[in-house]
Amino acid sequence: MTVERVSAEGGSSVVVDGRLFLVGSTYPALHRDRRYGVVRADPDAHPVRMLDDERQFIPVDDPATVARVTAQTRRADKARGVDGTEWVAVVELTAQSPDGTHRRVDLDVRTHGTVHWIQPDPSTDPANADIMARISVPMPRPRPSDETAGP
Repeated sequence: MTVERVSAEGGSSVVVDGRLFLVGSTYPALHRDRRYGVVRADPDAHPVRMLDDERQFIPVDDPATVARVTAQTRRADKARGVDGTEWVAVVELTAQSPDGTHRRVDLDVRTHGTVHWIQPDPSTDPANADIMARISVPMPRPRPSDETAGP
């Protein structure tokens, strides 16, 4: 399994036709803010965005695509496999087969496998170049008098 975070924004992520979509808020809601208490949050201007080949989320405005993507939005703790099995991770992982049978999946120390957690350096990501230019300060050059001064 490989885990790679491409966005820390809220919303749901959905894979449709091999593409990753981020579905944000489609309606106004009240949210708790640590500084201001309960505040109103308006819906996103583009509630459905797709991860493009440059690893940027771009707005999706095509009504048919938006409808297909939002119809597949599910809770983050549930997933459905291609065979119809529903995987649910609430306290423990369970799988419900299409025939209705449930089985618990044991994920203790005896579980074999390798997890790769990709954590790129955000300061080297080209997508963040504009931010890095604003917050980076060039290293000061030594003054000529500092180079010749002795102890």
